[in-house]
Amino acid sequence: MNDKHLKKIIDKQFKIANINAKYEDVCQKSQPDLFNKYTYSEEDNLKWKKWTINYMRDKMKLTKDKAFIETEWLNLNYGLRVVSEDRKKKNKK
Repeated sequence: MNDKHLKKIIDKQFKIANINAKYEDVCQKSQPDLFNKYTYSEEDNLKWKKWTINYMRDKMKLTKDKAFIETEWLNLNYGLRVVSEDRKKKNKK
């Protein structure tokens, strides 16, 4: 996957999670431990995965299965931590 696609996918993840970060922050490590520092909901994670699969099918011309596999690898390597809503509420108390 080239950097153009990776940048677009990572930036979309941050946008869905309402995080003020960009792909460049990941590459330049200007925000250390970015993927452990920030979290998002299971719903946002599913939204990002769906968007990513559709993006890969449209822009990269991958099959549905290949796009799913690539999305799971991206989620494993670059995905933000997913925190359930119940856990977020407990942590706020």
